[in-house]
Amino acid sequence: MGPGCCHCGDLASRAGGDAVLAGKVSVAGTDTSISIDAATVTVAAELSADCVAQRGGISLVARSGSIQTTASVHANVKGVDPSGQVLLQAAGDIDLGGPLLANGGSGGTIQVTAGGDLTVHAGVSANGGRIEEAGGGSVQLLASGDVDVGGTLSARSIAGFGIGGNITITPGPGGSVSIDGVVDATSRDASYGTGGNIVIGPACSVRLAGMLDTQGAPIGGSNAVIYRTSFDATGGAMFAGQDGSNVQCRCAQVRANGTCAGGCAENPIGLGSGNVVPAATLIPTDLSACGS
Repeated sequence: MGPGCCHCGDLASRAGGDAVLAGKVSVAGTDTSISIDAATVTVAAELSADCVAQRGGISLVARSGSIQTTASVHANVKGVDPSGQVLLQAAGDIDLGGPLLANGGSGGTIQVTAGGDLTVHAGVSANGGRIEEAGGGSVQLLASGDVDVGGTLSARSIAGFGIGGNITITPGPGGSVSIDGVVDATSRDASYGTGGNIVIGPACSVRLAGMLDTQGAPIGGSNAVIYRTSFDATGGAMFAGQDGSNVQCRCAQVRANGTCAGGCAENPIGLGSGNVVPAATLIPTDLSACGS
């Protein structure tokens, strides 16, 4: 697409080859949308479907290749209404070098599905605003390969009586998750708020050098990490509600009745008292081995 365009309403484009967005593309109004369907998709300039009310939406589909972004993609709502949707789906890898945003009165929905590996360098945000009881939205990262998070994932609520949103990171059956950034589903309003939920896995291995945070004021949410082979939280942190975080490992043995025996096949490392608050609960689970 050209050096820049702005529309009121919807914008749809389907290309048999590659789609390269080299100039700003923006639609504005109420209930607006942008849809791009091509072999591969490259976003090198701002892509915006912000609304003054109701929901906006952006859909990027790469049917036979990859999606790469180096600029922002956002479907925010500038008002009290729930925010929009940002949906990315690729047959191959997805590399997010620009932010994905679906912020609003209540947080929107961001879903990224990669047929290969998924890498996040920039922020991904579905935050709720200051409208009372507004909650954080939903962020889902799904891949057939590995997921690497170097940026911030956020589904926060900053509203009075708000609830933090939900963040899910799921690699492929043989994939792993690496987190160097912050994953934030908190609700920290000074009056009252409830933390959200973060789920990592199931994954072959999980490396946490960043932070998982579902704290609330006064009620915290929950973190769950599910791994089959290894979980290394050295240098990382996990903060949750009074029930703490759950860490599910593949159990060493499975009895005939399907229950676990013998603890974890491989214990996690790096879950110290200073970086995991409250202490995590270790739950041996009947999980298949990687590669099986």
